[in-house]
Amino acid sequence: MEEKFLTALEDVRIDKASTDAISQVLRRCMLKVGMRANNLPNNIESVVLYEHLINFYGGLKLEELKLAFDLATSGQIEVPDTFENFSCSYLSKVLNAYRTWASKKYTDNLGIIEKPKLENKPSGIDWRESIQNAYEGFMNGKAPYRLWVVEMYDQLVYDDFIPALYYKEFDVKNELLQAVHKEIIQVEKKIDRNEERYLGVHKDLQNKLIEYRNGSRDAEVLLLSKQTAILKYFETIKERNVENIYKKEL
Repeated sequence: MEEKFLTALEDVRIDKASTDAISQVLRRCMLKVGMRANNLPNNIESVVLYEHLINFYGGLKLEELKLAFDLATSGQIEVPDTFENFSCSYLSKVLNAYRTWASKKYTDNLGIIEKPKLENKPSGIDWRESIQNAYEGFMNGKAPYRLWVVEMYDQLVYDDFIPALYYKEFDVKNELLQAVHKEIIQVEKKIDRNEERYLGVHKDLQNKLIEYRNGSRDAEVLLLSKQTAILKYFETIKERNVENIYKKEL
């Protein structure tokens, strides 16, 4: 399974795959767990499953979806029986179990997966002082999270504090999608109360949601993922009682 896992990581993301490709893989998964033809989801149920998959597991690769059900049906990850009901809840149980399995495999294979360490500094600026100041702010509860620049992440990679692909463990695409969904729901409630000034906001949010789904806001997703990775790194070293990442010169 090691080789299949590494190959799966090279496949297209679920949220960037075609509807037909996703539908074919989902049908394969249903047949794999023993769903009978007369119990397969109808059109409406299939749409709900599709949206659930995109919204909560869009960052996984399409081949990972196949692999998850291969592991489930071979008993390598523990999931309950479908009882002929391939629901959103069941899909989540399988993919959450897969994520736990994949997280360990990813860590075990970092040396294979990881791209080579940056050969040159990320920019002409030395970001070490900024990183140290940010960490001190975090320690004091005054960290300006979300304002950290991406070069700070690159500097940590250059100095061997974190692996180059560390940020992939904190892909925030689903977090952003869910946040926009919540905003849209709140705006829709205000529209229902005939607060017409929110009509334009509603359209803007819907457009933003579409942009996240089709990948046209990937730069923002990458930035937020790297900022989250910096935060998680700070949390990790704080637990080890590390006071300084870079010692300040006297």
